[in-house]
Amino acid sequence: MCISPSELKNLVRLDVAAADWRQALQAAARPLLQEGYIKESYVAAMEQVVDELGPYFVIVPGVALAHARPEGRVNRSGLSLCRLERPVPFGHEENDPVWLVIVLAGSTDDSHLGLLASLARFLGDEDSLGKVRQAGSAQVVADVLAPFLSTDETVAQHRGGR
Repeated sequence: MCISPSELKNLVRLDVAAADWRQALQAAARPLLQEGYIKESYVAAMEQVVDELGPYFVIVPGVALAHARPEGRVNRSGLSLCRLERPVPFGHEENDPVWLVIVLAGSTDDSHLGLLASLARFLGDEDSLGKVRQAGSAQVVADVLAPFLSTDETVAQHRGGR
């Protein structure tokens, strides 16, 4: 998957108010809904995952990487990023509270795994996370995140069609 910085900018929200993890998750998914990447049922599926399995996708301190099985609820692969105004607890014993919610929506197993690999590289880069935490605009966040999503493989897939 290849998302340009200008397209990615439309999928970033900064300093969003959320009273709890459900509001944080909904706010993070909203850009994907608005841009037609996912259906409302995908948001419900992510909430159900937390209800049933707990907050396992709070994978590093302060960051949730929310996702669910696509099962017809994802129109096209993408991701959104939401920096919260104030961190909220998701119920994770070690990695709460969450200040950054990333929603991953893979339309196929391959795209899901590709996005996960790209985001793992991003989340492992403390400098990039620090830049996202301090960013003054969605464009800055998009510029920080875009290189992690633009591997040679994803560019080749994008050029070859979907």
